[in-house]
Amino acid sequence: MINEQKTNRQQRVIGRLAPTPSGFLHLGNAVNFVLTWLLVRRAGGTLHLRIDDLDRA
Repeated sequence: MINEQKTNRQQRVIGRLAPTPSGFLHLGNAVNFVLTWLLVRRAGGTLHLRIDDLDRA
């Protein structure tokens, strides 16, 4: 019964990208985002971009 439930359950891929807030966004962040987005898209999932503003300046 438990094995049947595991095989019947649909798996969703959810990717999350959170660049470090220690500096400005740069080309490396963009490349990382595009590659991650392509992998998640191929798997039929969604990608969440999370940007935190932790600097008090």
